[in-house]
This record gives sequence, C-alpha cells and structure tokens, in this order.
Amino acid sequence: MSSLHGEDVSLSEFLHDNYSRLLAEMLSVWTDQSNVSQAPAFVWQTSEPGPIPDSELLLTEAHVQAAMVGVNVMAHLKVLLRAYPTRRTDLVAPEDHHWPGFASFTVARGALEGCAQICWLLDQTVSQKERLRRIARLLIWSGHFDNRATEFRSGGASPSSAELLRRIRGAGMAVSESTGRYRPSKVDGAAFAQTAVIKTILGERGLNWYNNWSGAAHHGPWQLGPANRIEYTEDAAGVWGQFDTQSSAHLDLCADLAEIVCRAVQAWAQYWGRDPETPALPILEIAAILRTASAQYPTQPSGLGAV
Repeated sequence: MSSLHGEDVSLSEFLHDNYSRLLAEMLSVWTDQSNVSQAPAFVWQTSEPGPIPDSELLLTEAHVQAAMVGVNVMAHLKVLLRAYPTRRTDLVAPEDHHWPGFASFTVARGALEGCAQICWLLDQTVSQKERLRRIARLLIWSGHFDNRATEFRSGGASPSSAELLRRIRGAGMAVSESTGRYRPSKVDGAAFAQTAVIKTILGERGLNWYNNWSGAAHHGPWQLGPANRIEYTEDAAGVWGQFDTQSSAHLDLCADLAEIVCRAVQAWAQYWGRDPETPALPILEIAAILRTASAQYPTQPSGLGAV
C-alpha cells in the first residue's frame, strides 16, 4: 500500500492507488459467479410451466438493472482513477495544472446515485411487493424520459410504453398516468425520485453527499467560492486567479465513495447468497486509510494564472 507521506508518492498518486484498489474490489465481487440455491436472487422465481408472470419479469428486470448499474459505477471509478495521474502510468507528471478540481465530485455524484439504486432495488428488508413497486417506478420514470427523447427525435411515443404499462398493471399495481411533460407517472401512488432513493438507503448523510456534490456539478458559487480567490496585481497587468486544491476534500471524497461502494457490494453479494461482510472488509480498510490521511494532509494553494 502506498503511503501518502512516502517521499516518492504524491497526493495524486495516493488517490490513484486507492481508486484502483476500490475498483478492483468491486470488480471482484461483480464477477464472482458463486451463489446458493436459496439466495434472494432465486426465491421469487417460479418453476411451473407456462408464461412467465409479469411480476417475475419485473423482478428479473430489477436484478438486470442492478447488474448494469454496477458496471456503470465501475466506469465512474475508472474515470476517477484517471483523474489523478501518476508518474508510473501517465505521460504527464501529477502536477498542479493536472489537478481535477471539482470535476471529481461530479463523477462521484453519478457513482453515489448508482450505488444507492443498486441497494434500493435489491433491498432484502422490504417485501416482494415493495420491490416490485420500486422497479416499476424506476421503469416508468425511465420510460417517461425515453418518451420525451423519442418524441424529440421522431414525434411519437416509444413503442415500449404500452407494454410496460400492461406489465406493471398485470403484476397488480395501479398506474396513475401523468399529463405533465416533466412529471413521470405514479405507481401505487408514488413516483421515482433519485433523492428519495438516496435518503432511503443512506439517510441524511447520503443526502448531504448528494447536495454537496451536486453543488460542485452545477458550479454552485457556494461550493466554488470558498476554494477560489481573485487578486488584482499592483502594476495593473491583469487579474490573477488562484484556487485552493482542497487536498483533504479529495481524500474525503474517495473515503466517502469507498463507504458508498461498500454498501452496493454488500447488497450484491447478499442477493446471491454470499457473505456480505467478507468483501466489505478491504473496502472499509481503504476508507479508514483515506480518513487518516485526510486528517493529516495540509491544504495546498495552486495558481491558475492570469485571467
């Protein structure tokens, strides 16, 4: 394990190493094909001949969606890994002008949404009926925006919409179709909302992560302002911009993501009947190392140049 205070390891390289470890741990769990016959992934499946019930088709979509989201979260981790260059893997040196700034927080927000969605879809603490409602609400929400895109491209609704509504109603759920262009339909009285998913799975702490990282994603002054300052030179040569690299914030970001990924990894392992604690241990170790480093690392200013 690289040491942050080692003579030949920069902050960028330290973060690169830990994102690499985090990605490897998640990939190991996602590619593990071991399972037990009575795992949650199988108990809802029927073995009787005949058409597959609509409810079973929807629950199949739930675990397919969770699998795809996991792959997408790993793609986000790959981007974050590349955001922090190292002398070992990149042609450029990890100097200040390669620092990713708030862009990392934008990518992290996507990973947060994905991990929360995985846990929400595979949640074993709720009834099968509630899991059906969750995937139905997600699909209705997805179909709503797919329809908007289809209408923009071709002027007609997506042909899959009618089949989706039929399947959801066939599984015993009520759909209240929305007439608003920006509001998806409700299933059993409620619609999908990303913030509600995050709060359900990660509580107020998850919402705080989401709000802060959204501020960075949308270039909110309340996030960008404290990390930037503008100075006028005495000879009136121009305006000099400078930003604070917020080194500890990047260490905390990686630690936060490790905890979030840990939840998704545990949910996926448990869904297939595997011990959820075994893959959690190395990921929580990554988070602990990063928290310790964050508490010890100073904030470094870095010049952007005349603007």
